[in-house]
Amino acid sequence: MTISKINLLFSIVVTTLSTHFFSAQTIQSPTWFTPLEDEAIRAREIADSLGVMTPSNQPLPDWAGYVHGSGKDGVMGMDSELFSGLNVDGEYRLIQGDNPGSATIIGLRAFGDLRERFHYEVSAERWKLPVTQSQYDEGVKWGYFDGIGRVTGANPGSNFASALQVDRLTFRISAKISESIELAVGHGQHHWGPGIRSLYIDRSMAPASYVRLYGDVGVLHYTHLLVRTIHPREIHDTIDIGWIAAHMVDVNLGAGFTGSLFGGVKWRDQQDGINHRIEPAYLIPLVPFRPTEFSLGSPDNVLMGAQLVWRGKGRSTGNTRTFYTQLLFDEFNIVNLMEGGWWANKWGVLSGGSLASRSGKWRVSFEGSAVRPFTYSHGNEIQTWTHAHKPIGPPLGSNFVDLILRVRWKLMEDYLVRLSFERAYRGLDSENGFSSGSDVFRSYQERDTENEFDNVFFQGVESEMQRISIDIARPAGKKFNISGIELFARASMRVESHFMDVGEEAPEIDAWSAFRIQAGIRSSRVLEGRDW
Repeated sequence: MTISKINLLFSIVVTTLSTHFFSAQTIQSPTWFTPLEDEAIRAREIADSLGVMTPSNQPLPDWAGYVHGSGKDGVMGMDSELFSGLNVDGEYRLIQGDNPGSATIIGLRAFGDLRERFHYEVSAERWKLPVTQSQYDEGVKWGYFDGIGRVTGANPGSNFASALQVDRLTFRISAKISESIELAVGHGQHHWGPGIRSLYIDRSMAPASYVRLYGDVGVLHYTHLLVRTIHPREIHDTIDIGWIAAHMVDVNLGAGFTGSLFGGVKWRDQQDGINHRIEPAYLIPLVPFRPTEFSLGSPDNVLMGAQLVWRGKGRSTGNTRTFYTQLLFDEFNIVNLMEGGWWANKWGVLSGGSLASRSGKWRVSFEGSAVRPFTYSHGNEIQTWTHAHKPIGPPLGSNFVDLILRVRWKLMEDYLVRLSFERAYRGLDSENGFSSGSDVFRSYQERDTENEFDNVFFQGVESEMQRISIDIARPAGKKFNISGIELFARASMRVESHFMDVGEEAPEIDAWSAFRIQAGIRSSRVLEGRDW
C-alpha cells in the first residue's frame, strides 16, 4: 500500500469518526503532553487566569478553569456535554534505515461531563511497530513494552525487522466533591513536575490503576495518590502485585516561586503470609510516610524529595520562562553523605528550564539530571520503584547523568520544526558481575559487599549515548476537519558506545546505534520521545 493510499484511508476514518473540530491532544486526553507543546502552554494560562500557580502534579483537575466545563477559559472553548463522540488518535510512518518497516498507531477516544461535577475520559490504542531484536525479546519475555502497554502480538520477522503489537488502555472517572477537592479513579500514567523528566513519577511510566485525591486552596495544591503496580515474572507465568502511596504538596511562595515536598512508599501486596496488604496509615492524607514506615519496622521502600519552581511572565505572552530543580532521597546518612561513597546514600538531582520568544514562534527546553547508583532499588523487586517492568522515575534507572535539549520553532506560519538532542552517561552491569546500581530491577543485595564506601557515578561498564533528531511537520487538520493532524518527515540518529578495560566482561545491555528516516501522518500528541 502506498503512502498516498494510506493517507487517504486515514483521512476517511478521521472524517467519519470525528464529530467536532478540536485538538487531538487536550487536557481531556489521557495521553501526556511535553512542556513545549501548545496544550502545555494553555494549561499554564488557565491556572494563572485563576490567580494560582500551575501545580507540579499535572494534569490540572477537571474543574480548574472549567477545563471540562462551559466556561470561557476552557481549553477547547466548547460547551460541556455528556458524550464527545468517538474521536480518532493515530499515526502512520514509513521507516527507512535501521530496522526498516512501517509503524502504525490507531486509537479511539471519548470523554464527557455530567452536570459539571462528574467527568470521564477513555482511550484505547493499538500500536504496531518494528523493533530491534533485544526490544523484541524483552517484549515477548515480560509481556509489556517500554511503558506503552501490553504486548498482544509478536512477529519475529525473517527478511524484515521484528515487530510487536502493543495494546494500550487508559481511562479516568472523576468527581468534583467541592470547589476545592477532586477525587479520580482511573488507569493511566502521571507526571509530577514541570519538566521533560521527573525524579518522582515520570510520564514514561506504563499505565497503572490508581485512585487520586486532589485539593486546591489557591496558594496550596495537594495530591494523594494510590497506585497498583504489576511485576511480571520471567520464569513463572504469573504477575506479582505491589502498591505505591505518594503525595505532594505545592505551595505558592510568591514572586513566581512554587515550593513542593514529595513523599512516596512502595510495598508488596503479599508479605509474611498476608495477602492484599494495604497499610491504612499510608492512605491518610498529609501523614509523613517515613516515620510511619519506621514504626512498622522499616519493611517498605520510602522516597522523599523537594522541588522549587520559578515561573516568569513575559511582557506580552503569559508564562514564557520556567526554571526548576528537584531533589530526591531514597536513603541517606548525613555522616556518610559527607564522605560521598557509601552505597546506600541514594539520591538524585534534576534541574532545567524553558524559554519562549515574545511572539511564541520558538520555544526551547533544557534539562540535566543525575541519579546515584542503587537509587530506586530494593532488596525485593516488587518494592523497587518500578511498574510493568519499567521504571516509574527516570527511564534510564540509576547511576547516570542525562542532558536533554529540545527546540520547537514555527517556520513560515505553515511548518513546525522540532529539534531534540540528548546525551547520557551511564555505568552498566557486566554480564556475570555484581550489581553496579544501574539496573533498578536487581536487588541491592547483589552488590559487591566488600565495596561499601567506594561507590561512584558510572561504576561498572562505562557507557555513553547520544541521540539527535529533527522533525519537520506541516499541520493539515483543516483538510480532515480536525486539528492536531500533521504530515511529517523525521531524521534521527542514536549512537551508543561502551568502554571496557582489557579483560573486563561486556555489559548485559548491548550497545545500540541506529539511523532512521521517517515520513508519515500523525496526531501531534502521540508519545513524543519514543522513537524506535
